[in-house]
Amino acid sequence: MNIRVVIVDDYPLYVTGVKTALSDISDIEVIGDADTVTATVELCRDNPPDIVLVDLELHSDPGAGVDLIGRLSAELPHTRFVVLSQYRERSRIAAAVTAGACGFLHKESSRSVLVQAIRAVAEGIHVLDPSLGDHFREAFGQPPRPFPELSDRLHQVLELLAAGYGYSRIADTLHLAPGTVRNLVTQLVHALGVRNKEEAVVQARERGLGTHLQV
Repeated sequence: MNIRVVIVDDYPLYVTGVKTALSDISDIEVIGDADTVTATVELCRDNPPDIVLVDLELHSDPGAGVDLIGRLSAELPHTRFVVLSQYRERSRIAAAVTAGACGFLHKESSRSVLVQAIRAVAEGIHVLDPSLGDHFREAFGQPPRPFPELSDRLHQVLELLAAGYGYSRIADTLHLAPGTVRNLVTQLVHALGVRNKEEAVVQARERGLGTHLQV
């Protein structure tokens, strides 16, 4: 079943860009868009989505996105919210998380990051843009990103392994060949100084990975 998405932003060109980016993703369907809190509430009540991609600021109101998340989270408990924002301030991230956001991405995030985030949040995993990592973890009461010695790609693989993803699913999520994933896991095991991926997963979960996913 497709992941049903609503986009909430007051810049039409940005909305068009996100729609275009998601248009050929077979398991994601954009079912509507809105540019105000009222319009979004009406849209989501009539046709509840799985994911709402929402900007924090709508029509010069810096608190509109947070208000929307808080309101709809109470009404639609099965709908999840991912913030797409140009801001990186910890206070804004914390406010969105407190309201009920499950993800926080910068508006400059790549298409692949956005797609991975939508899929992860749809499965109940919190996500964050790599450039926002430590701020988002602090907002969730988490320590800064563990295993700083790992490259971003190896950290992604470790996060997914800790979340219970197998090789094929990791390959699909990161748009990599299965053989590439196996090579990355080998590199990961070597980098962590463990004997196998099972030990890597144990270490990762002990450090809090697998529930708040960095995409």
